[in-house]
Amino acid sequence: MRYTKDHKQQTRTRIIDTAAKLFKEEGINAVGIAAIMKSAGLTNGAFYAHFSSKQALVEAVIVEELKHQLQTFGSVPHDKTGLEFIINTYLSAEHQRLCKRLSFCGTYR
Repeated sequence: MRYTKDHKQQTRTRIIDTAAKLFKEEGINAVGIAAIMKSAGLTNGAFYAHFSSKQALVEAVIVEELKHQLQTFGSVPHDKTGLEFIINTYLSAEHQRLCKRLSFCGTYR
């Protein structure tokens, strides 16, 4: 069965989002491909249609998390208003969640 390009992208995104969630909750080393795919509701074989290895998935998760941060801070003006935005964002509850998104990176070796 052939899938559309859109379906393939949705599946890849689903794998990345599921992996990011599990990596944050349990740590990268504690989560295997089988657990990620089961949580995503997909077969293990589907993994290899999108990623060559767990390392490739980890890299994709990190890239997506960094893109999210760039969207948040990339267009901030370089003036007092921008500085206030950065400070308020840094001190916000949302920032705490962003920090958790990237904290799992330090656990992977």
